[in-house]
Amino acid sequence: MAGLFATAPKEVIEYFDRRGTRVSWRWTDFAPHEHALGFTVARTEGYDVIDTLREAVRKAVVDRVPYETFRDELIPKLKEKSWWGTIRRGGEKVELGSLRRLQTIYWANIRSAHAAGEWARIQQTKDFLPFLQYRRTLSERARPEHLGWVGITLPVDDPWWRTHFPPNGWNCKCRVEQIGEVAAGRAPPDRRIRPRLETDLWRDKTSGRTQRVPKGIDPGWQRNPGVTREVVAAALEREKLGFLSHATRSTAIADHRAGAVFRYVAGNGASLPWPMPPLRERSPELMARARLMTPVASAPDSGPAAPPAGVVQISGEDAAKLQGKHRLSVTDFGVVQVLLDHADARLRDADGKWKLAAEINGRFWLAVIKQTSNNEVLLNSLHRITRGQYAALVARAKRDISG
Repeated sequence: MAGLFATAPKEVIEYFDRRGTRVSWRWTDFAPHEHALGFTVARTEGYDVIDTLREAVRKAVVDRVPYETFRDELIPKLKEKSWWGTIRRGGEKVELGSLRRLQTIYWANIRSAHAAGEWARIQQTKDFLPFLQYRRTLSERARPEHLGWVGITLPVDDPWWRTHFPPNGWNCKCRVEQIGEVAAGRAPPDRRIRPRLETDLWRDKTSGRTQRVPKGIDPGWQRNPGVTREVVAAALEREKLGFLSHATRSTAIADHRAGAVFRYVAGNGASLPWPMPPLRERSPELMARARLMTPVASAPDSGPAAPPAGVVQISGEDAAKLQGKHRLSVTDFGVVQVLLDHADARLRDADGKWKLAAEINGRFWLAVIKQTSNNEVLLNSLHRITRGQYAALVARAKRDISG
């Protein structure tokens, strides 16, 4: 049967294969962003079924296996592993495998993978087709909010698509069309304005956790799986970057800083509140966004008073802090590479952090680099300093060298 269907595009397959496997009991055990980073099925904790489910779903994604074949081949395997029907847990009846759940698993993974693949192709062609237009759902029972978005025409990299790129809920059949400037100009003026973001407070009845979700989007679907695919790709690229020479690595990271992944982690599209709320008040989704990492520069191996060679990364939380506290723009992060290569002062403090200072285009900059216990090299701070502060750091660096 699979032979009757074309194999999925490589971007779709790559998205699925880059997601790790995670067992869980509730689908809300993971933040929406983490669902896109990992393959998980609720109520698999304690059962030897997650790999069986993943294998079947991957086959459905890659070979475009129809649901009926997916269902008929999987049910006997799940029954053999006793993951079928209902059980009692904690005094309540809980549904494990069922026809309804298989259809949900199939639909959610197929749609997410293909949305991620579509986003990858959109990124590749946005130079000559720079706009997306929200198109009408094919569903007979369309959500009123989704119908209200029909015709919205915004640039590909507009932050609105990070939360409203379809699917925007269970069984959502909305879609987007990538168009050029001329076609975008034909859209009514009110459709070329980003809609005001309205949110609803949603409470998970099982865990008691609450979170704000964009109005009209089902909880768990308020993230663009294509953007997440880019973040997963960036994690793999960090490993590959470590094997390159410093010159090649710095060029590759410069290209990365101009791309969508860096803008997502460090830019306004993924900006976090600053100051950040205390740890106990951070939602799981906020924690996931704060922990995101992306390469920012390449550190050369240039002596004992310099960061270790490799990839310097920045976390979502530190990016938000630097932009909120020091009013940096996303392009300002390119200064880090200049500091690493041409610093006028290189200092290592007692706490093990490196300070790099330099005058760049008439401005004075300071970067602070630290190494974590698991040997990750992170950009801890970047900001402008006064001429006097710069002179003091240069003088101290000279003293350290002469001493």
